Amino acid sequence: RRGGGNSNQPLFDSCVSKGETKEAVRLLRAHEDLAISNAQAWAMLDAIPLDVSEENETEQQILVSLTYAALRKRGILRGFGAVPVSPQALPLASKQVDVSALEETISLPMSALTPKGSSVPWTALGLAFCAVE
Repeated sequence: RRGGGNSNQPLFDSCVSKGETKEAVRLLRAHEDLAISNAQAWAMLDAIPLDVSEENETEQQILVSLTYAALRKRGILRGFGAVPVSPQALPLASKQVDVSALEETISLPMSALTPKGSSVPWTALGLAFCAVE
């Protein structure tokens, strides 16, 4: 942890421990001198729910983007931002993917992309990720 002299530190620590990532990110963005540990960073990311429903997609993408940007600014996620994306560009447009073309492009069968025992939401998320790529 670095810094920590900010009077908002206890509030930030509490938000992280309660899984309130949105408020924790707001505090990080507003107060440059807040200290954050790697464990807190991962806790913030873990607290973002995986919700692929259409009504929550935009808010979730923006929260993930802002969280990653705040963590990158503090040197925790140094690789994030290699491809610039602003919250205004989210959500990324959906794209239909031809499974045969995908298998040919990546030289892997679809079964290689699906973990054993996976559920439908994870499969849908994996396909959505491939479509974005």
